[in-house]
Amino acid sequence: MITIIGAGPAGISCALYLKRANKNVQVITNDKSALCKAKYIENYYGTGKIIGKELYNNGIKSIQELDIPVIKDEIINIQYNDSFILEGINNNYNSDIVVLALGKINNRTYIKGEEKFIGKGISYCATCDGFFFKDKKIAVIGNGEYANKEYEYLKNISSNIIRLNNDDINEIIGTDKVTHINLKNNTNVEVDGIFICDDTIDANVLCLKSGILTNKDGVVIDENYQTNIDNIYSCGDLIPGIKQISKAVNDGMLVANIIISRR
Repeated sequence: MITIIGAGPAGISCALYLKRANKNVQVITNDKSALCKAKYIENYYGTGKIIGKELYNNGIKSIQELDIPVIKDEIINIQYNDSFILEGINNNYNSDIVVLALGKINNRTYIKGEEKFIGKGISYCATCDGFFFKDKKIAVIGNGEYANKEYEYLKNISSNIIRLNNDDINEIIGTDKVTHINLKNNTNVEVDGIFICDDTIDANVLCLKSGILTNKDGVVIDENYQTNIDNIYSCGDLIPGIKQISKAVNDGMLVANIIISRR
C-alpha cells in the first residue's frame, strides 16, 4: 500500500499517476488544505478564475472516479515496524510507502513571547519532549482533536496540567525559561512547560515526531524526492521551491513515476 498524506495538488497528482500504473494507493486528508482558503485561483492552466475550494473539490472528485480511497483523518505520527504505521486521530493505518504532501511548513507564531521561549519550556511535541516535564506544571494550549490527543498523552507524565486556548492568553513570560502565562484577565499561571497544539498538527511537528529532517526551506529531500527515511517521499509546498499549484502538480507526478520505476 502507498499512502499519500494530503489531498492538495501535489497529493492528488501523485495519486492519479500511481493508480493509472495499477498501484495500490490511498489518500488521507484532514480537508484543511491551504487551497481551500484561497478566494480565487487565476493562474492555473485550463480553469480560468476559480474558487480555491472548488478546485480542491475537483481534485478529490478526480481520484474518487478512479476508486482511490479518500480517508478523512489527520496523521499525527509515523512509526516503523516492518511497514509504516500511520497514527491518525481516528485510526491507525499500515503502509509500505508514504508520500508527504501536506503543504508548506508553518513557521508563524501566534502568542506574544512564544518565539522567545521555543526550546526553553515551549514545545510542540508531547511524545518528543513530554518526558522532560515529568510531574511538573504543564499547560496545553490549543483546542481540537490534536490538542486532545497531546493532552491525553501528557496526563501519563504529570497530573498537574491545565488546558488553555490561544484566546485566553496575553503573553508567555520567563527569564532563561518559561515561568508564567499571563492571561487576558490579568492573572498569571505558573508553569514549567507549555505544549502548543494548533487546531491541526503542523507539518513541521509531524516531521519532528517521525524523525524526518527539515530545514528553513521545508522537508529535506534527495534528488529522488526521498526524505532521510527510506520509502518516505515528499512533494509540493512542503519541499523547497516556488509555492505554486503548477509546480506542486509536477512534483506529484515526478514522485509517482519514481515510485513506479522502483517497484
